[in-house]
Amino acid sequence: MGKLEQVDQLETYIDDLGKEIGKVKKASDYLKLIEKHQEEISKTSTSLIQTKDQLKLYQEIIESKLELFQTTAKNIEARQQAVEQTQFNIIANLAELKLQQEKDVKGINDSMNDVNKKVSKSQETLVGELTRIQEEQNKKLISQSKTNKIYFMVNTALIVILGVLVLF
Repeated sequence: MGKLEQVDQLETYIDDLGKEIGKVKKASDYLKLIEKHQEEISKTSTSLIQTKDQLKLYQEIIESKLELFQTTAKNIEARQQAVEQTQFNIIANLAELKLQQEKDVKGINDSMNDVNKKVSKSQETLVGELTRIQEEQNKKLISQSKTNKIYFMVNTALIVILGVLVLF
């Protein structure tokens, strides 16, 4: 009977071994699942690291673009101030130029008025002098005309006297 006990015990051991094999098989399956899961986690981790690196790169790019934008904005602001200062200077220069032109126009008008007065005086003097010269020439012409008439009469008288003498 000892053998029967041993067979029972052996059957129990075999059942226990079968259960243990099933447990080991389940554990092996779990380990395979865990390894697959770890592999997927590793892939996901690698993917997340790549994504993190890409995000860092994007952040650096955005920061550099932001810095460029800020620099550009400062440059534009500086140029705007320079343009505004230039406009202010131009307006001031134009106002000064306008005042100078008004002074120049007034000066030119005063000079033209003086020139007109001098021209008028000179014209009056010239007209007066021309009138005086004309009167003197008229007097001389009348005087010469009288002298010519006298000479003409004297010549006519001499011709008549000669004609009378020649006839006699």
